Amino acid sequence: MIGIDRNNKETGRRAPEDHELRITKARALVDAADAKIAEGKGIVYADGQALADDIVTRGLTGLNWGD
Repeated sequence: MIGIDRNNKETGRRAPEDHELRITKARALVDAADAKIAEGKGIVYADGQALADDIVTRGLTGLNWGD
């Protein structure tokens, strides 16, 4: 958790700028993902369980715990 000094006047002014920067970065990531999907590079899952299984498998593989 990040602590906030409520008495620091600079904190209140920076917060909207930080928020906008995070939103801009998130939008760029979404745009990049949309472009990959448009290029046919997306992964299609049958359902949410298939997606969850893939996430777990990738995580275990990354940790060298997978088969």
